[in-house]
Amino acid sequence: IISTAFGRSTQSYRSTKRVPLFGAGQGSTGGPFFWLLMFWIMALAFDTALSGLLLQCIRAIILAHRDGDAFVDDSHFGATSTYKDDKSLSMDDNLRLHELQAMDDLQKLAQQYERLLFSTGGALNLKKCHWVLISWVWSNGTPTLANILQAPGDLLLTDGTSPTLNAIPRLEPTDSYRTLGAHINGSGMMTKALQLSRSHSEKFAANLRNSSLLAAAAHMAFNMYLIPKISYALPVSTFTEKECTFIQAPAMSTVLPKMKLNRNTARSIVHGPANYGGLMLRNVYCEQGLVQLKLFLGHIRNRDKVGDTIIVAMSTLQLRIGSTVPFFDLPYTRYAKWEVKTWLGSLCQFIHTLGWSLEVRRHWTPKRQRVGDSAIMTIFIESGYKA
Repeated sequence: IISTAFGRSTQSYRSTKRVPLFGAGQGSTGGPFFWLLMFWIMALAFDTALSGLLLQCIRAIILAHRDGDAFVDDSHFGATSTYKDDKSLSMDDNLRLHELQAMDDLQKLAQQYERLLFSTGGALNLKKCHWVLISWVWSNGTPTLANILQAPGDLLLTDGTSPTLNAIPRLEPTDSYRTLGAHINGSGMMTKALQLSRSHSEKFAANLRNSSLLAAAAHMAFNMYLIPKISYALPVSTFTEKECTFIQAPAMSTVLPKMKLNRNTARSIVHGPANYGGLMLRNVYCEQGLVQLKLFLGHIRNRDKVGDTIIVAMSTLQLRIGSTVPFFDLPYTRYAKWEVKTWLGSLCQFIHTLGWSLEVRRHWTPKRQRVGDSAIMTIFIESGYKA
């Protein structure tokens, strides 16, 4: 029987010999505990010989290994290629073998998860599953993400007791999908997330415009309802300051008149602290930068798997920039083209905007081989080179 605030249901369901039900049941307070207990058993049963995600820093001394992440029915798994390049083959041939190896490892990992889930009374809805392949197409030294036509492949899984192989839907690297409150894709672009955040702002503006809220209530609604709704996924977002202004523009154009203010009131007053006469309306770009910084410092200090992954990404970005100076200390505007639109690049831009810097002990930088040597990228940029 289902019991809600509207009363108790007239129909009920229970476990029978013909249709047995497993688990604690929908809405049970013991559900999370039983899920954790069962998932821990499944995690211990994973075959350690299977290849998962392995990321390593430039010097291969810091490794970040994980099979995936899961929270109840929202699970993600991944695999990086274990193929070793054959020097007798071309770069394109080796790249294709890397792709096939990664797909084979991912299929084995996914199939074992399906078997473990089924053996413990659960099941995968294969139609709701999807996968994406991150590979590259090189042209004149420049890599771009390969689409499905350029890197074909299928992921086939059996389901339950059926021996039939089912093709899992494959997404393009630019196709966005929803995780726990965040919309992401393989390319790292935030187009879908930007549209959804903007729609939240527009809906809030429409509701506020037709309401009878007073100034204080409108101020509170903006800070306590809209901003938390938008900022939930900001720790993993990479919006620029311009995009954040675009997101909150509809709400700002409505909340300010509700507060008896001109829409064009200086934003330093609108977002400033009360100590300096500001109105303390929260700013999306500041919210994003602060939660990014909190996530960064927390994981780096904990030295956990996410922290190691960040260190690995830092070494890759440092090599891409080509400077012997830690990229947090470099002028962002001059090096922005090489930092691209990544999570670390977004954090760097925020740090540069505030005039801050970050010092990380495990931050790798290339060393000069001889006294008097200079980084060639630094020479190019100081000479005014623009790609």
